[in-house]
Order: sequence, then C-alpha cells, then structure tokens
Amino acid sequence: MIRIDKIIEIAPYYVDCLFNTGELKRIEVLPLLLNHQHLDGIDQLKDHSIFEKALIGEMGELKWEKIILSPKDDSGKRWDYDISPEYAYEIGNILV
Repeated sequence: MIRIDKIIEIAPYYVDCLFNTGELKRIEVLPLLLNHQHLDGIDQLKDHSIFEKALIGEMGELKWEKIILSPKDDSGKRWDYDISPEYAYEIGNILV
C-alpha cells in the first residue's frame, strides 16, 4: 500500500513528499483546487498561510483539516480536504 511518509517542503501550490517507496515526489495541488471549485471552502487553500498547514493523515494521505463546508446542511460543519496517497503518487513528479 502506497503511503506518504513525510512532507519535505510546502510552497505555494505544491508539496514535496517522501513516499514509503523511497521516492521523493512533488505534488502540484493548484490543478486539483481548480477542479474542485464546486467545494465550498476550497479557495482557502489559495492562502499560503492555510496551504502550509498540510498534514499526513492516518492512511498516508495529504490533508488539510476542516477546510470544506458541508453542503448538506447549515450546521457549519467542516470536512477535511485530502488527496489519497495513491493519487498523489500517480500525479507526483519525481524529484532527484
């Protein structure tokens, strides 16, 4: 199972991650943010002070906590925004 083991660097719109395969990859996040404009709250990740709060979740995913506003009710409940480790691995560009 692919996992992100460590975040190496966070810069505007990308995160460099070390995977459990030993590979270091750069994950370009801006295209994902643009594709997920329908999610209420996703624009917060365009603010670098929020973007740099990326974490590794329990399943080895890249995540930002409590970013997305629940569309189902008015409770104000927020959900995490995450990128699965398999997808991050697939789209990541290998760094030397």
